[in-house]
Amino acid sequence: MAAAMAASPYRYQEGTNMSVVFRRPLSLAAAVLSGVCLLLLGQPQATASASAGATQYGAGRAAAATQPYYFQSTATSQRKCVGLADAGSTANGTELVLWDCHLNPDQWWYFGNPLYSLMSYASGYPSGKCVGLANAGSTANGTRLVLWDCHLNPDQQWVVRGLSDGSFALVNRPSNKCVGLADRGSTANGTRLVLWDCHLNLDQRWHAWS
Repeated sequence: MAAAMAASPYRYQEGTNMSVVFRRPLSLAAAVLSGVCLLLLGQPQATASASAGATQYGAGRAAAATQPYYFQSTATSQRKCVGLADAGSTANGTELVLWDCHLNPDQWWYFGNPLYSLMSYASGYPSGKCVGLANAGSTANGTRLVLWDCHLNPDQQWVVRGLSDGSFALVNRPSNKCVGLADRGSTANGTRLVLWDCHLNLDQRWHAWS
């Protein structure tokens, strides 16, 4: 899939123990703003954050879906990516989990139209299913991220918050809480992605690659 992507302004870095060349954006928000897509519109705006130097990019209505990205955790030196549980199932309610990066379709994601949506490539492109929150959209700490038909209720609204170290936080827009890893930031295969107050420890910091 990576070879099929259109050329864009990324630094190239050879991935270890992988058969692909990783292409890391300078930042996900900057890549979007530089013309990869029209998802994030306007200028960066200051945000209240637990980390000095953090910048939040407010999402705007996308003219089209972005190219797919895969999201890699900064909490481990091993290459571990966000994917779908149950062997990559795209059924409603499937949990988002951390796993060794294999780059099958369930580990690819894109930002789409309608507004603020984060969507699964495995469930369809450019009109797949959306990332939301379990328990009828609860924003309580520890709520699991799940795949569901897109309804764009508050639990399916996400923004990218660029951080000063070049990583980003994925933030639920209405609650202003961050996506991290369950079990106190475990990086074991199968660890669930959960919503939590933004502390911006490593388990809440991500890189996006294409």
